[in-house]
Amino acid sequence: MKTFFLTVLVLINISVIAQEYSVIGNTKDTNVFQYYAIEQIPLFNGAKNKKENEENVSFYFKQEIKKYNYYASGDIYISFIINENGKAVDLYFLMKSDSTLEGIAREIIENMPLWKSGVRNNKLINVSYTSKMKF
Repeated sequence: MKTFFLTVLVLINISVIAQEYSVIGNTKDTNVFQYYAIEQIPLFNGAKNKKENEENVSFYFKQEIKKYNYYASGDIYISFIINENGKAVDLYFLMKSDSTLEGIAREIIENMPLWKSGVRNNKLINVSYTSKMKF
């Protein structure tokens, strides 16, 4: 039931902020597009498709979380932008959590390796990405 409500929350969040042409906001006066509404999604750590991308991001999060030796449990749902340069920026927490977990999540995102940027109309673009970190 909790998963259902979180899924609904994410979908509502995306539908509420979506604008024409799947632009969902801007960062530093540049449009931000939805992850699933572009020609080429941003790819992380050598991924070749959406499934590999999700697996690579999840694996990266698990490996980074282990480094902190912080023994708490819970999930943090996050959204961030992969900018035109492949950098993860503008982290947003979809649901508030333990402040220590949020701090760890923020550090992990800020230090994330570069992504292969998203493409729309043969141009590199900023893309919104939503994920979960499991502690």
